[in-house]
Amino acid sequence: MSRARAALLISVIVILSVGAFAWIRARMGSPPRLRVTPRAGDFGTLDPNTKATLHLTLANVGGDTLVIRRIRSECACTTTKLATRRLAPGETTDMDVSFDSTGYMRSVRKTLVIETNDPQRQSFVMLNAYVKVGVRTSSPRLTFGRVRPFEEVSGKIDLYYDRGEELAQVRCEGLTEEFESRLGARIPWKDIDRQEIIISLAALPKKAGRYTHTASIHPGNSEPISLTLEYELLPAMSCSPEVATLSPESEGTEIRLTWPPSLTVSNVSPESIYGKVHASIVSLDKGRCTMVIAPSPPSQARANTDLDVLVIKFTVAHSEGTNGFDDKLVVPIRFH
Repeated sequence: MSRARAALLISVIVILSVGAFAWIRARMGSPPRLRVTPRAGDFGTLDPNTKATLHLTLANVGGDTLVIRRIRSECACTTTKLATRRLAPGETTDMDVSFDSTGYMRSVRKTLVIETNDPQRQSFVMLNAYVKVGVRTSSPRLTFGRVRPFEEVSGKIDLYYDRGEELAQVRCEGLTEEFESRLGARIPWKDIDRQEIIISLAALPKKAGRYTHTASIHPGNSEPISLTLEYELLPAMSCSPEVATLSPESEGTEIRLTWPPSLTVSNVSPESIYGKVHASIVSLDKGRCTMVIAPSPPSQARANTDLDVLVIKFTVAHSEGTNGFDDKLVVPIRFH
């Protein structure tokens, strides 16, 4: 055999050996590979506050064990249930994906991220749903903030419903005498309608604090919708300035207290928390009171601090003869 033919034969053997080795490695030693079917899921059209489930298939089409490390979703509205997290080559498993439509309306798109030991990529699954509007409010709670007795404030709740659905008369029930409601504008918005509901508050005089009231919106023949109304009632009396400023050498500074003229204020009693000031009433008239705050002798101070707090206690009654109640106003005092 000539040298040329021997060299050719050796080259053919080497090429065949390398090809066979590569084929065996591809079949037996390839990394794991995840395949998800289908790659996108559609929950279809859903009613509000309902749940729907999709079934996906996860397969290992690689040559080594696939480990599903984590499945991430964009929010708690999407949850998954997996039978196993380890797949041998050629194995498959089912994954249930559930979606909760509560709080959503119209088109919804979410993404699932499946993290595995597949070295090539993470797998993404696109999820779609369309949630009917039904009849719902923009919020189950209406907050009026901080108000004083007889101060009138208004808030707005939007009532959403599907385009083409005619609602009978919308009304609010369970409102106390402090509240009034009326319908505002009806506004078409994309493929839904929006009905404004205006609720007004005129807080009656009572002890300062936070108040919560539960009412309901009745949108025609649909189920009633619960609504929470809340506000913080400030003391009937207000102070100007809100923060008094004194110097230790000052002979005193004047503060003015006011309240609605329809209220009767009595038993006005100022008291210093730290004993660094004393207050005296100069005048007390309908709807207003004038006080002078002056530094106390150092021996009467109960704390070594650059501030004090004056607590003004008083009794409030309605001029029409309703029962009175005790209340208080806190006035911070700064020394400079």
